[in-house]
Formats: sequence, C-alpha cells, structure tokens
Amino acid sequence: MISSVIRPSMLLRGIAMAGLLAGCAPADGPSEAARATASARRGELAAVTTVAVIPKAATDAANAAAQWQALTGPALCDVTVKSIVHGTVGPKGGPARVSGALLVPGGECRGPFPLVAYARGTETDRRRTMASTTDRETQLLIGMLAARGYVVVATDYLGYAQSDFPYHPYLDADSEASTVIDSIRAARNAAADAGVPLNGRVLVTGYSQGGHAALAAHRAIERDAPPDLGIDASGPMSGPYDLALTFVAGASVLPSLASDGTTTGENRVRIELADLVSELAVAFGNGPVVGELTRRQSVIGWRPVAPVLLCGGSRDLVVGYANTQRAAADFRARGATGVTVVDVEQEPGFAPMLPPADAPAATLTKYHAGVVPPLCLQIVRDRQFAAYR
Repeated sequence: MISSVIRPSMLLRGIAMAGLLAGCAPADGPSEAARATASARRGELAAVTTVAVIPKAATDAANAAAQWQALTGPALCDVTVKSIVHGTVGPKGGPARVSGALLVPGGECRGPFPLVAYARGTETDRRRTMASTTDRETQLLIGMLAARGYVVVATDYLGYAQSDFPYHPYLDADSEASTVIDSIRAARNAAADAGVPLNGRVLVTGYSQGGHAALAAHRAIERDAPPDLGIDASGPMSGPYDLALTFVAGASVLPSLASDGTTTGENRVRIELADLVSELAVAFGNGPVVGELTRRQSVIGWRPVAPVLLCGGSRDLVVGYANTQRAAADFRARGATGVTVVDVEQEPGFAPMLPPADAPAATLTKYHAGVVPPLCLQIVRDRQFAAYR
C-alpha cells in the first residue's frame, strides 16, 4: 500500500533522486577528459566468455516444457550463449562497465543475421545476468529469436552482474538508452571477432522496464544520429512509457520491491525511484515537482521515424495498458506514420493462452510477468522484425 504521508527520510531521498532525474552532474562530476575517454570506450569489449552451446533439440524441449512451442515454432538453429562485458557510461557521463548476454545462431544457420537488442524487465537481485541458460527471460529469447535466426544482445543494465557501477539508475531514460546502444556496439564487435555475419539491420525491443528502455534507445538513436549505427524498427512491450500516467494512476511497476525480503543487503539493487515517485504523486498530485521528474524520464513526446510496434495486454495491473495507448496516440499526433498497436486480448489465436475473460483481478497476478511476454514477443518477431531477416 502506498502511503500518503511524506516522511523526512523520503524528502532527503527525494532531493537526491531529483538531482539524478534532472541529470545535473555535481561539482565533482567527471571532467571533460573523463567524458571523452568514456565515450571512446563505449561498446569496447572487456571480456567475452562462452557459457554454453544449445542444440536445436534442447531448445525445442525447453520450449515445450515452458508451453511456448506453439508460439516459438521449431528451433532452426543451434545457439551459442556468450557472456560479454563492455564499456558504457553512467548517468552523468563517467566511464562504466556493464555485462550482458550475446545469443548467436549456429549449426545449420549461416547468416547473415539481423541484430536484436533486448532490454529486460525489472529485477531486484543484483547478481542476475542474462548470460544464463536457466534464466527464463533468456530462454524465451533463445526460443523465440536466436534459434530462429536472430543474433540477440541482452543487457544486464548498470549495477547488475559484472557491472562496476555502484547502483542501478532505475528508469533513467538516457542511461537506459546508453546501455542498450552500447550493447549493440559490443555485440557488433563480438560478432566481428567471431566471424559471425550480420546483415546490418538493428532492431530493438524490451519488456516492462525494458519496454521503457527500448523506446529510450530508439529515441536516442534518432535524436543523436550516431555515425556508427541506426535503427530499423523497434518493438517495445508493456512499458511504463509515460511515467506521470504510470505513477499518478496508482499503478506500481515494482509491486513487491518495497516488501521483498529475499534480496537484501548487497544483493538488493538501489532502485527506490518507483516507490518514491509514487508516494510523492499520491501526496501532492501531479504537481510541478512530480510532473517535471516524471516528464524528464518519460519516453513519449517525440516523433519516431523508424517503425514502432507497441504490444501489451489490456488487463495488465502492473504496468497499465493505458501507457501503450498513450504512447501510440502521442506519436501519431506528432505525425508518426509507422506506429502499430497490439493488445494480446484482441488476438483470436491467443485466446487459449489467456486467463478467462471473467477472471477476477485478484487472479491476474501472473498476467504481466508470465502471460503477456511470450505473446507480445511473438507479435514483435513475426509482425515487426521478420521483414528485416
């Protein structure tokens, strides 16, 4: 339950978070020389390690066990899972390292392959890495994308796994964008080193927090026009794109963070932003302070050029589907023509995989994290990414 009482400790945290959200570097922030060095190292590989090679039959078995096979289709490729560590930047421009997974099709699949950058959902365990064959989100990426002929790079984000950054700047849009973009650079470097042919296509997707990160990366690529990469299409899924809408509406993108006692101490990521903004919003309404904080980190308010497919589920109680509708309406109002919206509830073929239409809200606890992700990822793959293979 979100409290409407603002405690002194909250105000202190609010001041600190406001500085982070506003992107204001302190007086002792990185020097221009440090910023230049960090920029030069963005995407530079520090380590590449092979974790496993997964045969097609093993992927098919995993898909069947997870009841995904009707969505994924049969595996066409063996998949090599690699752990990568590469350079990026922190929220204020200083150098940092971040880790992630690189999923490479092999066996009968020869390429050239499109490159998909994936941003995962919210995580409270600081040890978690996507470079794991037992991670459910990684397993879905293997079955849905890598085993079907896509090279996939999935970031762990700053502050997780092998990252040397001291905390995770949760829902900091520019920081998310930098991490995703630098994972693309790192994946290209790793592919070149291993002789893996890429076809030059860059596709971006992500779920929940990762949907927010995917749109942030899409926006940054088109806004900044880096000379070494572009974007062909994106497929954000169930993300809190409009943070003012997300938090003021009373939804929680971190439903168990405040009370989760299983990941404390060193294994607890410092991500208090969601709870803080929720409490401020409830106490003060969408006032100028809260409005400015959430506006700065929202990923609407611009016009995408590359196609965007927004997928979600209209019964989502964690990240409300209104975010998807709001983002689509905003983009179209600004003249974007390549915006597609998909509600999994409106897909007849998904009916057997969805909760009953009359299911009470209390029974939809697994809807956001368990039901919608594979459905949306299939939509993104088949309706948005397939044209770039």
